[in-house]
Order: sequence, then C-alpha cells, then structure tokens
Amino acid sequence: MNCRRILLLLVVGLVMVVIFGGCSDNEAMQYRADINSAFEMIDAARELPSFQIGLTAQTWQNAINDRRDFNTDLSVMRGLDSVAERMDSLRAEMAEIDEAMAALQSPPDAYVSVHAAIVDMYVAYTQLAELALNPTGSLQSFNETRHSLTRDLDAATTRARVLLPEIE
Repeated sequence: MNCRRILLLLVVGLVMVVIFGGCSDNEAMQYRADINSAFEMIDAARELPSFQIGLTAQTWQNAINDRRDFNTDLSVMRGLDSVAERMDSLRAEMAEIDEAMAALQSPPDAYVSVHAAIVDMYVAYTQLAELALNPTGSLQSFNETRHSLTRDLDAATTRARVLLPEIE
C-alpha cells in the first residue's frame, strides 16, 4: 500500500511539474525566436562599428604622419555627411539591439548557455560600438582595444553559433 501511495505521489508530482513548471511551449518558441533574432541582429550589426573604427584609426594615423591635430581631423571626418549618417545608423542599431536584449531576460533552462553566449556577444559589440563613437587613448591603445574587442566578439559569436543549433 505504501508503495502505491509513493508511486501515485511521484506521478502526481511529475504531472504538476510538467503542467506548471518551466515555461509553456509558446513561451519557449517565442524565446527561441527572440534569441535567434538577437543573434542575427548583433552578427549583422558588427560591420558598422568595425568600419567606423578603421576609418578613425586611419584618420588618426594620417594626422600623426602629417603632424596635424587628431581632434581637428576627427571633427572634420565626422562632419562629412556619409560619416554622420553612419554614426546615426550605429546609434539606431545599438538602440534596436538593446531592445532585443531586453526581451531575453530569464531564459528557460534549455537556453541558459546560448543566452550567456549572446550576452557575451552583446557586451563585446556594445564596447566596440562605443569605441567607434568615442575613441579614447593613444592610437596604439585604441588599436589594441579594437583588436581585443574584435577577438572577444568573434569568440562569443562562434560560441553562440555552435550553441544555437542545440535549440533548433
């Protein structure tokens, strides 16, 4: 009799966990769509800050070579319509990615590892974008930071890309 009761309690407990525990299939499907969307957004957006950082580094190097003031040259470069448009686009992309990341709070258990990789991508991307918007330091430290952040973003992207198929 005791074995029946224990078995019945275990079955009831398991049913309760399945019914009430975790997130629903619809919530899991929505989270899956949200995390895939965030991955795609960050992966696609990475080119803009990288391009802008390259342009800034080249402007900086040219200023050094020609013995001009970098801040003046940077202001002239940023005054160009094409550069100003890219900077505005970068800020808009950052805002969209921030919004997409806000939807990824409290991942279901099956998504914890891929969520961590996407967060690492987001952190590296955001730091790279901030470097594009606000260059600091010397040219050498700027380039070292640029390369370090690019490596971090590449590693996080690779890790996320490997983990995403697990949730397909």
